[in-house]
Amino acid sequence: MTSLSVKQNLLESPKQNKSMQDFGEIFIEALPKHIGSLKIRGRIISNDIRTNPLSAQIEEIPRIQNTMHEVLSHPITLQAQFHTENTFKAFLEKDKVDAGLLKFFNGWNETHKTTSLVSAKTIMRLSADARFVPTERS
Repeated sequence: MTSLSVKQNLLESPKQNKSMQDFGEIFIEALPKHIGSLKIRGRIISNDIRTNPLSAQIEEIPRIQNTMHEVLSHPITLQAQFHTENTFKAFLEKDKVDAGLLKFFNGWNETHKTTSLVSAKTIMRLSADARFVPTERS
């Protein structure tokens, strides 16, 4: 079985426990596919004029993947994953629901979503505007 088919099985079998490391590996391996489908929205130039969407032009994807693998496999990352996974296991083993803890995680989740959305919008805006920068200044 190839590593890609192993990773595909991880995604398709919901009963099998997956570590944060497994999800990281799956994400990194799927990166070329997802980057290939990225579109940068057209920008409004004036009242009725909008530029056409562009495919994202991201170069050196293998190099990006290698860097992501280095970060994912770094001892600090592995230690953080270990502690995080153990913490969530402890929460799942509790017999009673802790309302305060649920409120905390819900608030954290909303903050995370907002942060991700703002980051994504900033990246998309910079990408869209970058094509208007003269080559010598880019």
